[in-house]
Amino acid sequence: MRRGAGVGRSPRQGTLRRPAGADARRRDPRGRRADRPVVARRALPPSRRAAPGAAADAPGDRRGSLPGRRQGGHGAGEGPPLPGGGLPHPAGIDRRRKRAGRDAHRPGPGARTRAGRARAARGGHPRHRRQARRAHPRPGGPARAPRRRGLLPEPGVGRGPADDHLHPRPRRDRRGAGPQRAGPDGRQRRAALRDGTHEICERGGTVKPSFEGSLPPLERRTVVHVLRERAERHPGRPAIAGPGAEIGYGALLDEAAALAGSLRAHGIRPGDRVLLMLDNHVDAILAWLGLTCAGAVEVPVNTAFAGGFLDHVVRDSGAVAAITETHYLGRLAAADGGRLRGSVIEHVPAESGRGRFDLPEGEPTVEDAAPWDTAAVFYTSGTTGPSKGVLVPHAQAYGYASPVYIGAVEFDDTSYVAMPLFHVGGQLWGVYNALIAGARAYISPRFTASGFWEDIVQSGSTFAVLTGAMARFLEAQAPSPLERSSGLRKVCLAPVPADVDAFCERFGVAYCAGYGSTEAATPLAAPHGVSGAGGLGWVRPGFEALVVDEHDRPVPDGRIGELVVRPHEPWTMFQGYLGRPEATAEAWRNSYFHTGDAVRRTADGEFFLVDRIRDSIRRRGENISSLEVEAAANTHPQVTETAAVGVPSEHSEDEVLLLVVPHPEGPPDPADLFRYLAERLPYFAVPRFIACTAELPRSASNKIMKGPLRAAGVPADGWDAELNGLRATRNGIVQT
Repeated sequence: MRRGAGVGRSPRQGTLRRPAGADARRRDPRGRRADRPVVARRALPPSRRAAPGAAADAPGDRRGSLPGRRQGGHGAGEGPPLPGGGLPHPAGIDRRRKRAGRDAHRPGPGARTRAGRARAARGGHPRHRRQARRAHPRPGGPARAPRRRGLLPEPGVGRGPADDHLHPRPRRDRRGAGPQRAGPDGRQRRAALRDGTHEICERGGTVKPSFEGSLPPLERRTVVHVLRERAERHPGRPAIAGPGAEIGYGALLDEAAALAGSLRAHGIRPGDRVLLMLDNHVDAILAWLGLTCAGAVEVPVNTAFAGGFLDHVVRDSGAVAAITETHYLGRLAAADGGRLRGSVIEHVPAESGRGRFDLPEGEPTVEDAAPWDTAAVFYTSGTTGPSKGVLVPHAQAYGYASPVYIGAVEFDDTSYVAMPLFHVGGQLWGVYNALIAGARAYISPRFTASGFWEDIVQSGSTFAVLTGAMARFLEAQAPSPLERSSGLRKVCLAPVPADVDAFCERFGVAYCAGYGSTEAATPLAAPHGVSGAGGLGWVRPGFEALVVDEHDRPVPDGRIGELVVRPHEPWTMFQGYLGRPEATAEAWRNSYFHTGDAVRRTADGEFFLVDRIRDSIRRRGENISSLEVEAAANTHPQVTETAAVGVPSEHSEDEVLLLVVPHPEGPPDPADLFRYLAERLPYFAVPRFIACTAELPRSASNKIMKGPLRAAGVPADGWDAELNGLRATRNGIVQT
């Protein structure tokens, strides 16, 4: 029979095609049979239409039907019976089964044959009937779970198209491995399912973020654009606050423009580099924004720098002026042989919480900036030599601070900033993050664990950026009733500590994480509650990241290697090291920026920090992560903070030295701590040497400086396990 003469469905129109002939006189003007129901394109088949007099379905209730089941009592929600005796879909069947049921009783290619017509009369294709049996168990019989893998609705919850934001569907990965399996339930997994932005990965129920949203066009990623946009939209909304001071967005732009005019009157020109050596207060933010509006480049300086450290920054930066506090004037005036003498601008504090800058008046100025213009020069920690100046363009600063992908600060939040403003985390993650979101940033003079919760209550803060050391100091404090009632809801932890669940349970907060560096911005991110202990997150849109060996070859998932990254857009990472083209080329070799961090990546794409490559320890043929040793030691109740380093051994390679900052209630017994660690670490990673110290040396970015600790070696009063007759072996601790 010719194709056009049979009974079939037109692929273009979706209508029934019948041969012309005796039935032609019974057709309507459009050529359709007047006495037969017509299934038009995208229309519901008769079996899925409401019965005469039946109540209309609720909005969004797209119930369908599957053939293959006899009519029976399935309770509420039944529609009219199908021609083959089938039952309508309940609301909880996914789209694939709806499609299967919808297509089953449309005449298809099989209806052109006798076998096809007989099969349709029996209720459709056998595959459709099997799906129907799984979805519609016989009354009183055991329920059969559908074969579909991945995320499923929670028990008793129907799923329809309107529920996709509650239960996101699993994504098929690019390798064609099928949807990812759901892991065990947990509080954060259920929370992630509720907000509809994540999917469950294979590894133990980890929730993988979907990174919804996007950054604005490149031209809008500048500090000046953010200030203007917020001042136009919310001029009276509080922007920056501190003890005894608060500025709205409109006033913030006006004061920044006025200060920019004064800087121009002082002789500062666009492109000039100016040092900022200021304490944490509202005027420090104003100085940063005033320099930006003047077109100058800020160079934040650690307020603890003196002597050779300060000489290096003054000389290396080529700064033409400096803005500093009254009590730092002497240090800056003498730095680098007094080169800046006469060019230091003093910030004079006031009792009211706001101070003034010793500058002449000028015409308010706002210099437009391009995303590729240098916004700041941040100096790195300098743990392996003299610190290097990192050239940060406007677009990189925006990408580092933007809350789009990590969801740190929202419009109604107040960000608590206790990290130093000379640090990229304090200025960009703390303050700029809030400005981009249109939120409020509260500047605390300093971090104190004992007064943290009172500060949170007084400032009304709902979000805070915490380093690992800050988190441990808070945990070491005695419980306070303010911990759960302070209003703090979210924290940023980087990396995620090993006891993060206990931390969040005690303080009633959710956590987000990410990997950020002065050079690379934030290529990895994990929104609230989706990363595990030690996690850095997943690669966010706009970046590529690999784990490579010493020859820059990618290593398999699960293997440890160096993290290398590169951006998809220009100007979203650093422009280079100031005056160091060789160091820039070395860091950017083979088209990727080499971070110097040892990481591993799981099969679902999450990255975990192992150690700084130069801080790893080689002992008896085994590579040891100093971070893992420290994480285990920090769980001891009499330990506040630790640092593990390798020291020379009389045998070969290294021995592990653990330096301990004891708890205020008293130091741990070294032998007890040795046994404690032997139960939690591989035998070869248990420290042989243990020593207590009052504090650990820190860099400008508040990181522990392990270079001096390695150079100092084992302290004279250090405890040696072998001299005390103890040794960790495969079979446990043995007496020697």
